[in-house]
Amino acid sequence: MECSIPFDELYQAGYQRASNFLFDNSPFIYPFLEWLISTKNSISPETKFQENKNAIKENISNWFSWLIFGKDPNEAISQLKIDAILKSQVCGLVWKPGTNAYRCRTCENDTSCAICLECFNAGDHIGHDYAFITTTSGCCDCGDPNAWKSSGFCKNHDGRQLAHDLLAILEGHTVAPAYNILPPLIIRTIKEVCRLILKFISDKVIYIVDNQIPIKELTLTDRLILEICIVWLINTCKQGDAFRAIIADQFIYANNYTLI
Repeated sequence: MECSIPFDELYQAGYQRASNFLFDNSPFIYPFLEWLISTKNSISPETKFQENKNAIKENISNWFSWLIFGKDPNEAISQLKIDAILKSQVCGLVWKPGTNAYRCRTCENDTSCAICLECFNAGDHIGHDYAFITTTSGCCDCGDPNAWKSSGFCKNHDGRQLAHDLLAILEGHTVAPAYNILPPLIIRTIKEVCRLILKFISDKVIYIVDNQIPIKELTLTDRLILEICIVWLINTCKQGDAFRAIIADQFIYANNYTLI
């Protein structure tokens, strides 16, 4: 698609001005995203890759988020949380080796389950059979009905909407609650970023030969783009169940896999 102004000029205009233009001209969002990951990395020679790596990661990730919200992502997310639009029904805090947590034999569904200190203190485990532990990996299970009994959920993660949304996704239905609470332009841009990521994976990362999916040899810049995409998806999913449900819906049932 031809743009009325060159994408390099749009890029040079900065996050805010470019986001304003693309919000008013949404058909150009996907072409600009394609230009962004194909051009901004190819201009850095492989010999200078390492010294430019962190700057490239931060830059492209920031563009993804600015284009979704149309303004500073941190301010936008804070406002959505104040408005109670973003809420996580499950904690999901990822633990590093040595992180302290609690097991509760009364609440856990199996011996691998545990919850973080904050969720334990915000819940009601009086009279329960619990133990203070040190973890090596994993994440907090509070709010996850597959791992933890609902009676042991803390006041911040009740898990009910999560179970409903996941069931809706697995049954092939649109995740209506998530689509109804977020502004349409935010939803559209999330879809475009997900489509871009899947297209990149199909073009650069995998190909199908005799029903096998070997991994292609990637250049350093392609590896960086893949890393940026994965980290961005993880961080965006952490912002709340609405984002998590829409991204899951795009990756599972939005016909994006016709690209692969």
